[in-house]
Amino acid sequence: MSTILLIEDDAAFRRVYQDMLAAGCDVLVAEDGESGLQMALSHKPDLILLDLILPRLHGLDVLKKLRAEPSTKGIPVIILTALGEPDDLRMGLELGANSYLVKGFDSPQGVWGKIRTMLEQTKAKTKPDKAEPELPQAKSAEAAEPAKSIEEKSKPAPQKAQPASTAYRLAIKEKAADAPKVQEYVGLNLLLSCPQCNGGVLLELVPDETRSDGRWFQARFICPTCHTVF
Repeated sequence: MSTILLIEDDAAFRRVYQDMLAAGCDVLVAEDGESGLQMALSHKPDLILLDLILPRLHGLDVLKKLRAEPSTKGIPVIILTALGEPDDLRMGLELGANSYLVKGFDSPQGVWGKIRTMLEQTKAKTKPDKAEPELPQAKSAEAAEPAKSIEEKSKPAPQKAQPASTAYRLAIKEKAADAPKVQEYVGLNLLLSCPQCNGGVLLELVPDETRSDGRWFQARFICPTCHTVF
């Protein structure tokens, strides 16, 4: 069972997250930044939920110390933030936070889904590679494939960018016009960043030569850092 460290000073939010996570994880709780940092260093949890506005030690300072310590720098950290803290959130992502949750805004299903995905990604990265045995020719590819849950089968695999003959890449202002709506629809992180590597994404426009009524383009978002296409 995975262990999650919850660092949150608000008793109401602390109880909500603790009750929600206790059904599927071992939950450690800290009420201030200093004790949270010490628990992270001593227990090495699988994931940390970190509030930013904390007594004794600010959440950003906790994050800096976690990323500077070799034994904790690889632990995924999800920031717990309130609406109206964009500067702190931006700094947290720049310091190495893996993702964020808006307190009182994200649904319990959304919170648990993001945490579960983060844990699965971490386990996949740390799992040692094993040579797969050669299967008999008589077995079909479908029979040889390991059983997968319905959710795993329906989850689309990240696409890799393919070179286009002519394409234009544009940056979008993170809060201009409908940018926040597009961010939510596409599934990008805050500030229009890539959920895979936290790099900034660009809007790629490819001319649609099949249209004659004006200049039309096919569009997609692409991360120039890890080349993931959305």
